Amino acid sequence: MKKTAFFISICIILTSCQRIKQDPNNYEYLKTIDSLTFFTGLPVEMKFYKDYIFIYDFFGENGLISVINPAKDTLLFSFLHKGNGPDEIISFSNLDILSYNNKNLFGVFDNNTKRYRLYNSDSIIINYQNSPLLFEGNVKIPYSITELFKINKGYIATGFFPDGKFALLDDDLNLKSYNEKYRPKTKTNIDPLVHAKANIGKSVISSDLRSLANVTFHAGILEYYNIENDSIIKEWEFVLDELDYTIENELQIRNNQVEGFISVDITQDYIFALYSGKEYDHEAIATYGKYVYQFDRNGNLLHCYQLDREVLDIKVKANRLKAIVHYPEPMIVSYLLPM
Repeated sequence: MKKTAFFISICIILTSCQRIKQDPNNYEYLKTIDSLTFFTGLPVEMKFYKDYIFIYDFFGENGLISVINPAKDTLLFSFLHKGNGPDEIISFSNLDILSYNNKNLFGVFDNNTKRYRLYNSDSIIINYQNSPLLFEGNVKIPYSITELFKINKGYIATGFFPDGKFALLDDDLNLKSYNEKYRPKTKTNIDPLVHAKANIGKSVISSDLRSLANVTFHAGILEYYNIENDSIIKEWEFVLDELDYTIENELQIRNNQVEGFISVDITQDYIFALYSGKEYDHEAIATYGKYVYQFDRNGNLLHCYQLDREVLDIKVKANRLKAIVHYPEPMIVSYLLPM
């Protein structure tokens, strides 16, 4: 049954003009070449910035964000503490490090309070304890927000929105519009907010702030969008497993298939997506994967890699793929890509 569903999904991809160049069952094996092993907490997300790596450390005792020098395997400092204070945060959303109007910026969004703060990334590196606040505001949306990104015109957010997959905001964080659609519902009577929660995933913005890639946790789905003025437009999608879920106890979502893509990254020429392919484990700290799909920016599948261990998050710089590992201990491992 699974093989039949797989070949049906491949046919759908081909008919939508996506040229699959390699059978996803034939993976190229990648072995770890080095690692960074200084963590005491639980790293869950990372992002490159110049010669540094910013890491969201969920259990960081000295701050939720750690900045490391990978060349020396050294923790430089940690900042952003949990709390209700003016410089603290209750619930951190996502790493948003970008260049905008010739400025290097670091955005901090609190899922709980919907408060957003913007800092200069270089100022953080120089003096993280006294970095001036460039902008502060609250998102004026009555729904839960999971991610918030600065773009060329305003901001874009993902969350549990009944009227669209993305929310476009102006420079003052006011709602402009909801855009694009979620995956098709398995039943027509499903509540829009519940369906939005079933579509939860992860996004990444390109360095020029003009493209967005989004993956769905509960399905093998990667979607690629162009961000243009006041709209976001889907350019292509890759479907390995379609979203299929049932609702238990009115609100609890049960995935009827394996977990899908759990991390995604965009480089200048490529998109990389980390696939799990495992059943959801309620007792696990997180969902992990070891299969990485590499696409060009036009949606052509170029490579399918199998890593030598299960990882949580991936980022790519030049021909190096870095990944967050939790077992047997928290670390960042590196792989050499055959590019």
